[in-house]
Amino acid sequence: MRGPILGSLVRRPGVLRRIWGPLCGIILMGCRAPSPRSPEALRDAYAEAIRHNDPDAAYDLLSPGAQAHTERAAFGARWAKQQRELRATLGDIESLDEPLRRPLLRGRTAHPSGRVIHWQHADGRYWVVAGLPGPPDLSSPEHAVRALIDILRADDHSALEGVMTEELAQQRADRWAVLADALEAALAKPGAVERSESRDRAVLRYAPGRRVVLAHDGAQWRVQALQ
Repeated sequence: MRGPILGSLVRRPGVLRRIWGPLCGIILMGCRAPSPRSPEALRDAYAEAIRHNDPDAAYDLLSPGAQAHTERAAFGARWAKQQRELRATLGDIESLDEPLRRPLLRGRTAHPSGRVIHWQHADGRYWVVAGLPGPPDLSSPEHAVRALIDILRADDHSALEGVMTEELAQQRADRWAVLADALEAALAKPGAVERSESRDRAVLRYAPGRRVVLAHDGAQWRVQALQ
């Protein structure tokens, strides 16, 4: 996920966008120990890195996914070019009102897809309490195809992007979007899904020579082949 932490911080949105913007992709991204264990500790560690002009310390705050997208040397070069912005961010952090310096016990994370994850602090850890997608509805071939479309349209393909170049990852994302559009258009046509006589297989033809084959496993429908 790449969205900034919002929560109660939106009380000063102009200032806090500048504080949290450079930290997008760090918080709630599975940071390695001994990374800061709270948004406030992360904020203070980032401020300390700016204060001492230490790009290596700031880079170490990044999540594995963020580091996979940016090499240390490239991060350091960008850091050197953004000194004015970094100093402004440090000034914003140092001028925070006392209420905003206190630990956030609850908040929300906004994603580019529009999904909003709600989280709160309990037992020394941060927990997601609402906003995560539920299990896909696979009760029919149509629902299974819609679940596939949702996955293809997902904004976060960080697992694949971690092992691909940025250019290839973008190409794949574009192809997924085209495939999702084709599936959605085909699914909108009445009777588009063809069921077998045994009622345990189904086919959706979405382009000449291309189809999605679905099979019922006794409990739910699953995509068996994508041609």
